[in-house]
Amino acid sequence: MGRKVAVIGSGFGGLASAIRLQAAGYEVTILEKRDKAGGRSYVYHQDGFVFDAGPTVITAPHCLEELFELSGRKISQYVDIVRLSPMYRLHWEDGTTFNYTDDVADTKEQMKKISPVDAENYQTFLDYTKEVFDEGYTKLAHVPFQNWWSMIRVSPKLLKLEAYRSVYSIVSKYIKDPHLRQAFSFHSLLVGGNPFSTSSIYTLIHYLEKKWGVYFAKGGMCEVVNALVRVFEEMGGKIQYQAEVDEITSEKGRVTGVRYNERWEGFDAVVSNADVVHTYQKLLKKEPRVAATAKRLGKSHYSMSLFLIYFGVRKKYPGLAHHNILFGNRYKELLKDIFKRGELAEDFSLYLHMPSATDPSMAPEGCENFYVLSPVPHLGKSSVDWETEGPRYADKILTYMDKHYLPGLKENLVTQKIFTPNDFETELNAHWGSAFSLEPLLQQSAYFRVHNRDKNLKGLYFVGAGTHPGAGIPGVVNSAKATASLVQEDFFQEDTETINQVIAEQKKGALPIVAGTPTLEQSLRKCKKMIKVGSKSFSMASLFFDEATRNAAWFLYGWCRYCDDAIDGVHTVAEQKERLTELREKTAAAFTDQPAEEPVFIALQYIVQRYSIPRHYAMELLEGMEMDIEKTQYESIRHLSLYGYRVASTVGLMMSHIMGVSDERALAHASDLGTAMQLTNICRDVGEDFRMGRVYLPSDLLAEQRVRPEKVGAIEKRPQVYRAVMEVLDAADDYYRSGNAGLRYLPWRCALAVGIASSVYSDIGRRVRSLGMESWNQRAIVGKGRKFILVLKGVGLVLKTIPYRLTKGWRPVMIQQVWRHA
Repeated sequence: MGRKVAVIGSGFGGLASAIRLQAAGYEVTILEKRDKAGGRSYVYHQDGFVFDAGPTVITAPHCLEELFELSGRKISQYVDIVRLSPMYRLHWEDGTTFNYTDDVADTKEQMKKISPVDAENYQTFLDYTKEVFDEGYTKLAHVPFQNWWSMIRVSPKLLKLEAYRSVYSIVSKYIKDPHLRQAFSFHSLLVGGNPFSTSSIYTLIHYLEKKWGVYFAKGGMCEVVNALVRVFEEMGGKIQYQAEVDEITSEKGRVTGVRYNERWEGFDAVVSNADVVHTYQKLLKKEPRVAATAKRLGKSHYSMSLFLIYFGVRKKYPGLAHHNILFGNRYKELLKDIFKRGELAEDFSLYLHMPSATDPSMAPEGCENFYVLSPVPHLGKSSVDWETEGPRYADKILTYMDKHYLPGLKENLVTQKIFTPNDFETELNAHWGSAFSLEPLLQQSAYFRVHNRDKNLKGLYFVGAGTHPGAGIPGVVNSAKATASLVQEDFFQEDTETINQVIAEQKKGALPIVAGTPTLEQSLRKCKKMIKVGSKSFSMASLFFDEATRNAAWFLYGWCRYCDDAIDGVHTVAEQKERLTELREKTAAAFTDQPAEEPVFIALQYIVQRYSIPRHYAMELLEGMEMDIEKTQYESIRHLSLYGYRVASTVGLMMSHIMGVSDERALAHASDLGTAMQLTNICRDVGEDFRMGRVYLPSDLLAEQRVRPEKVGAIEKRPQVYRAVMEVLDAADDYYRSGNAGLRYLPWRCALAVGIASSVYSDIGRRVRSLGMESWNQRAIVGKGRKFILVLKGVGLVLKTIPYRLTKGWRPVMIQQVWRHA
């Protein structure tokens, strides 16, 4: 393996790409300029208040959930995310208010009170935003636009959806009331766009929020950042703080590493989550190949900047919502001041965030926590001296809110902090202090935005607001998905070329195998022998793989079988732990470039390098074996599922790499299928495991049945134990359903092999149910005749995926021309 990737910046885009690449098996290091992770999602602790510095709105939460599921984890294990209602409360100076919710009926009812005609037209507008969402988000948000054809291919649909019109223009087509036009067009400001010039594609935000809602993380957005950092580090990733990158180095048209903190470190690729202009003009100033791009970016249009005040008040304000939009008397003309004229207006529209409405712990008792945001011109358009104007402007905003929305604010003010366009420029290296990088204009979208992969410098990639699809948490997290796929595609191509070259040289005799060193052929024979003896069901299912995948699968399962037998081959706990330590050392060595000696580890090293299998999967499997050695007692099915994840799901996740899965949604299903199979094994082997001193059945289920763990093997307790076994099998069935749902993401032959394996194992569970208490005396197995039926069942599971497959694009990948989803 040995691939090293540097990620510059730990914003949501940087963290998301780092997690994806770490999960793909690369050695990833995040280099963060500041003392904490988060980038724009920084956090300030001041006088007992917790202030989120940047993004406060979570939409499309599944894009965050995916990052945890890549390694079999759940976001709920790390952070508590709650749904908000209303999503926003909109206020106007004339006293009009509007609760912006995800309830369509409620939205129409509120609209009727303002404009009955607009309420009638709302459904048509919603239908339009759904169509835009389906095209612009579902199909394109995570897809990199690297060439002209990628843009031409989607142009007819974009023209049909009138993408050339502005957000406000499209809203006005359906909505006539001025207040409601503002209510349904302000969202583009949340991603740095002027509603009067931003492409109507961004109306998809309206449907996205209606579909999935708006969420808040208890403790603030910093808790999501901390959770992502924890996952990244648990997977083996490294993050260095106060490590400001000075230069991305290159040689002969390829990235070679980075300089930071007066040192240089080599990397095979660099993913920049830093500002795109800063990256091209400062970090790559010595690289002539990107000079044209740097010059072009200097002439591009950039989003507005922001002026923020973080403040705490010794008073409660129950009339406000978590998210509040405070509209001023001007809308279009104010936005002209900000985006066109570059003038700091005397009036303003504001976003007011009050997280203590949802989580009182973010402020001292009896207090409220706020931040208020005012869009202002960026430094390239305005000559405002923020050093002197900042305090005055802050006082003006606080006075305005005291008068209109927060009576008693100034006399109860406890603490405050401001963040100006100057701070965006110095703290975040943002070009002209722009808060959202490139403005989301049609001519700066998709192919016309900064590409996720630089076309002139190999090994250079971009993630974040400046790349496709743009700003906002769903935008930057999806950009990470696009970017990570390109990194993996490029590395795979390079590795394939290297492997083919080595094979060719071996055939010519240029790289003779050292005498006495086991060959891959010997390793394959040894692995096949172990599997045919110890894993008959897998051996049968594997016959349906293509030859390359089948051999790699035998290598993987051969290593698993070897480790299991090595530990079971000794009897004392001390000997088993000593053997486990040895296995860990040899396994870890297989993930390096040092040559292996034993056949099984030669096989492991081959598939690790060939398929970029992440190290942490293999090490977690060995951690599961340690749980066996220590005879861990599992408190609940959830706790038992963690064991199942370690000893079985990790194998499924490694197999996903071997099978060439391209849609990462498959990983969560692969994990669930592994857990299902392990739970089935546990239910089948209750008696045998008890005789070996192991009790896997959860203690809470046994307690319900009034069975102590040491009595699980007692004949008189068999009815109660059987009932506990049934509950575990019920849980396994849920996991099987999820696992089978993932077959749609696999290449045809791989899907068939996995479907058959799933059918066989779930049938073992069925057999345990039918044997009842006799399963203690008779091991549940699947007979040869029954296996034929289960093969047909596996075929049926794959046939069910046809409707999904027909709706998706396909493309050939890998040197073997295996087919998978685009």
